[in-house]
Amino acid sequence: MPAVRRLATALLLGLAVAACAAGPGATTASPSPSSPPAPTATPAASAAATPAPSPAGNEIKCDLGGHDAAYHIHALVGVRVGGQLLAPPANIGIGTDCMYWVHTHAADGIVHIEAPATVHPTLGDFLDLWEKTYPDDQLLQQARDAIAAGRVTVNDQPFTGDATGIVLEDRMRIILGS
Repeated sequence: MPAVRRLATALLLGLAVAACAAGPGATTASPSPSSPPAPTATPAASAAATPAPSPAGNEIKCDLGGHDAAYHIHALVGVRVGGQLLAPPANIGIGTDCMYWVHTHAADGIVHIEAPATVHPTLGDFLDLWEKTYPDDQLLQQARDAIAAGRVTVNDQPFTGDATGIVLEDRMRIILGS
């Protein structure tokens, strides 16, 4: 079974790379059945079209994008609720006049890290941007509850410690919940 998971992850990351290479406004095919499904209801974006500034002290900025892949990696984040694996919503960290270096394009679980140089965003940075983009999202609350309960896996291995401090790395798989 682990080989199937690796194949599904590789397919998802391949789709993400292809989507990013295609440029703004590109669309991708639907994720494979073994990938995290989109939430059943996509929350409405917050009233502010542009995400609020990132938390003080971290290195994740918001700009116009177009970094010519100077630093471009992908991590997979899913939230397991009632045995079903769900994905964070599309457009986390994307506003009308800027895009955070950590963001989502689609509700497929793929978190994009695109920056002009190497950065070290954490799962906590991503969750904070998710909250700024979709402040009332129930799936985000379930993700935070899973972290508080210690129900976190990284690359199919149980994680102990402060999950918000996990540095997002290329092809990393983080599942919150059980």
